Amino acid sequence: MFYLVEVEDYVRVAPKLFGLKTADAVKEQLKEEYADLQDRELGTVVDVLEVIEVEDGILIPEDGAAYYKSRFKVIAFKPELQ
Repeated sequence: MFYLVEVEDYVRVAPKLFGLKTADAVKEQLKEEYADLQDRELGTVVDVLEVIEVEDGILIPEDGAAYYKSRFKVIAFKPELQ
């Protein structure tokens, strides 16, 4: 069965994506991280559909990336008996 799931997570956006708008950069990074992810609760993530909210970013010293707390929707497949 396919499910539309809303997920909240911290997303590490690599420096190569800093030229894009924040929401677009977060979505690109999410597609890289969540594509074909298999999780016990979610099932197999098929695609990231929409980024709902992106909060202010945090820069950590000695790490070139930015971290954003985000809410987004994914479509996931979770097999069920019967």
